[in-house]
Amino acid sequence: MSRKWILHKVAERYLPRLILERPKGGFGIPIGEWMRGEFREVFEEYFSPESLRESVWKKEEVKRLWGEHLSHKQDRFWELWNIFVFEVWRRKWSPVF
Repeated sequence: MSRKWILHKVAERYLPRLILERPKGGFGIPIGEWMRGEFREVFEEYFSPESLRESVWKKEEVKRLWGEHLSHKQDRFWELWNIFVFEVWRRKWSPVF
């Protein structure tokens, strides 16, 4: 018996069987839109040449990816997200190494 049995029984009163019996599904997080919108300044600060001065990234390549993403030429949020996460980590831990 499922731990959510009671919840399922109550939901049967209100939801069609098609919804209740479908498989679980994920959902997306609008990181790409956030990069272009409300959090743009945060990302721009991390992708700036000054910020990347001591990093491992090729500054021109990051600049190109960022420009393509902002212009909607190509959605580059995944590459940029990985760079961003690494840079957050590097800023926190690089003095240790």
